[in-house]
Amino acid sequence: MSRKKNLTHSLYLLFFLLLLVNCSLDYREVQMAEKLLEETPKTILINFKHTIVSEGKGVVVLEAERAEVFSQEKGTFLWGLYLKEYAGDGALLIEGWAERAVWYSDNEKASISGSIYLYSYDERAGIQAEELTWEKQGKNLSSEEDELIVIKKDDGSFLQGRGFEANFREKKIHFFKGVKGSYVWEEDQ
Repeated sequence: MSRKKNLTHSLYLLFFLLLLVNCSLDYREVQMAEKLLEETPKTILINFKHTIVSEGKGVVVLEAERAEVFSQEKGTFLWGLYLKEYAGDGALLIEGWAERAVWYSDNEKASISGSIYLYSYDERAGIQAEELTWEKQGKNLSSEEDELIVIKKDDGSFLQGRGFEANFREKKIHFFKGVKGSYVWEEDQ
């Protein structure tokens, strides 16, 4: 019997030693899993459409071919964007598109890129760029200093330059350098 008991103790000891050998303090797998969770979207939406409603009316309609939602800090990534903004009476104010954007809901800012075009029906003018930043709070649109921005009006006037800041509340536009353009003067008939 004591041999059997010794054998049982030996098996327990062997099992315990194997368990210790297989356990490690290497947390790389855990860290990799955490990193993978950060890099994996919480939600993926295809042919996404988001409508902001005010007083029972759609005032902003945002469509995207694809949207990937991450944390607030990392943002929501959008591809193939199309945007429409409406006045309270239903009149179309702004229409635009871009290849990509990242929306940060924590500070209500967006980084927009790739063949950007925005058209204002009130101003009868459009803006073209490759990269812009939008800040909702101040209604500011801006670019990096070397980014070429082109503004064209329906009457043939145009303005272009590098580096750009626009405040749409105050209707102010500022270019940093290389500004040129032409203005078409129309007399009242």
